[in-house]
Amino acid sequence: MTSGLLKVYLQSTADTTYSKGLSYSAALPGMTKVIDGTIIIPPGEGTYSLDIGVGGTGTSAFSVAAGSGVYVAFEYETTGGLSLPFGSPTVSGNDSLVSGIALYNSQVSLSDSLTYFNVRPETRFGDLIPDDVEILSVYTMGEIPTPFGFPDTLGILLETNGIQTLNEIRVTSQNLQNSSYVIDTTFTVSSFTPFISLALPTITFPEEDLVIVKAIPGDVDYQLQYCHYTTPDRYNYADPCAPSDGGLGFSGINGRFVAGFHNYSSQIFPIDAVDHCFINDSLVGNKPYNIVIYQSAPNGMPGALLYSSPLLFSPPGNTYSQSVTHMLTNTVLIPPNSKFFVGYRQAQFQNINACFEDERPVREDVFYYTLTDTGTVWNDFAIDSSNYRLDIAPRTCKNLKVKLYLEGFFDGAYMIEDKVIVEVRDFAFPYSLAGVDTSHVDSTGTGYFNFPMTNGFSNYYFVVKHRNHLETWSHAIPEKIDTCDDSYNFTDSLSKAYGNNMAYVTLLSRSITGAYAIYAGDVNQDGAVDGTDAGIIDNDAYNFLTGYISSDLNGDNIADATDALLCDNNVYNVVGIMRP
Repeated sequence: MTSGLLKVYLQSTADTTYSKGLSYSAALPGMTKVIDGTIIIPPGEGTYSLDIGVGGTGTSAFSVAAGSGVYVAFEYETTGGLSLPFGSPTVSGNDSLVSGIALYNSQVSLSDSLTYFNVRPETRFGDLIPDDVEILSVYTMGEIPTPFGFPDTLGILLETNGIQTLNEIRVTSQNLQNSSYVIDTTFTVSSFTPFISLALPTITFPEEDLVIVKAIPGDVDYQLQYCHYTTPDRYNYADPCAPSDGGLGFSGINGRFVAGFHNYSSQIFPIDAVDHCFINDSLVGNKPYNIVIYQSAPNGMPGALLYSSPLLFSPPGNTYSQSVTHMLTNTVLIPPNSKFFVGYRQAQFQNINACFEDERPVREDVFYYTLTDTGTVWNDFAIDSSNYRLDIAPRTCKNLKVKLYLEGFFDGAYMIEDKVIVEVRDFAFPYSLAGVDTSHVDSTGTGYFNFPMTNGFSNYYFVVKHRNHLETWSHAIPEKIDTCDDSYNFTDSLSKAYGNNMAYVTLLSRSITGAYAIYAGDVNQDGAVDGTDAGIIDNDAYNFLTGYISSDLNGDNIADATDALLCDNNVYNVVGIMRP
């Protein structure tokens, strides 16, 4: 145990970098002393978080100016003998900012002269007396691919400070694009329950949501949030709305550190790229490393090596977070319903400073490391209180963004959502099937489809199928799936369909606009809109059939004269499939 004297000074500032110079006495004018007293540092090796109340000789109240940052100055002096090495306190910080602080420390004497250091000390402001219940941490994914990453969960870590037997918690998840609520629920749990796990709804379209967890009663100090983005192609634990807190790696040794992900779907998840980032100042960078991918062992830890990249080098430092992408030399196929790990092998005894976000306490059974680059003993970050949430994102490039409209479901501006099948077929005869996927297409006509067995050098046709619309092939120009953002738009030109085989649909009240759409009316899916289809619709309309039925051409859940008229029009125009 070590005791010492602590003084803390605060000042509002508009500065975005440290600019107070290298004289401690010259830096203090204009700052408000808020703490002057004695603190006790617990014994033993480790990192400690100390709650320190304001007050003491010569202190005064301090309020942060609106929209400002805060300078923090502190001086600490031990008042008892040191029991080395554990008796010598150090300041915990993150290696993330060039000249982030100016610092002096000594075992012998005080000095007014400071030295720049590339760290960011951790300082938190809050109430002296906590609320009855605090939200300590929130756990979910920052980015999650649909359908591979679902079902997803939200973990909530609580601490009860009062004498109540029940805690009331509110959880919201709000779409950042349209402000609608995906979740808005309030519930009570026993005050003896420290951890809650909630199932999050499965989301089929990419969207950006903000999850907020709040204790009731409570205040903003004990409200935590986490941005949760549903993507078509990539995983990441890092909160996309939060900055990196520092750079992670090994100093004086080499090793590996990885993050674990789950493919919960019944499809193969193909990894084609790994997005990651580094934080280095201008004096470092260019450190060698490999991207590594492992399958999960039966114990849930990293197992067999699936991929190791060629030797890579971190970018030259520029004091900021720098994102890079490694395109795999070969696609790694992750089987359905399996766990896998993606991370780094540090090739030399120099810290590579891979981006992380602070997570306290870090989630269990997700992040692992080894202390050598060839060892098989994996250590859980959570066991060692290594509170680092890795910012690394495995991504597939075997997906295709398709924009299409269904004639019967489209009014010229918006479309009724429905499931659509897209096939990828070889461009050459006999047009063999290379992949098929079913996905929802939203009101804008956009759907995301995955084809894990395609490759970047083959030529393809894209084929659209729907339960009561006509099978439609893409134009007679070869298409590829060879980048991470491939797309195909059927709606912007008649020539995008093989044989110009689409209808033009306009909004009746705004006839100058519209788009091309896939013909409606092939109810029996025989490749032609004809009297047989019209007869099915007439029969269902006569029997007043409703619901999700193939004879409902306009998506209003009833077979009636409107559907019959649409079909009859396409029968009259002899609409049928056109394909090579």
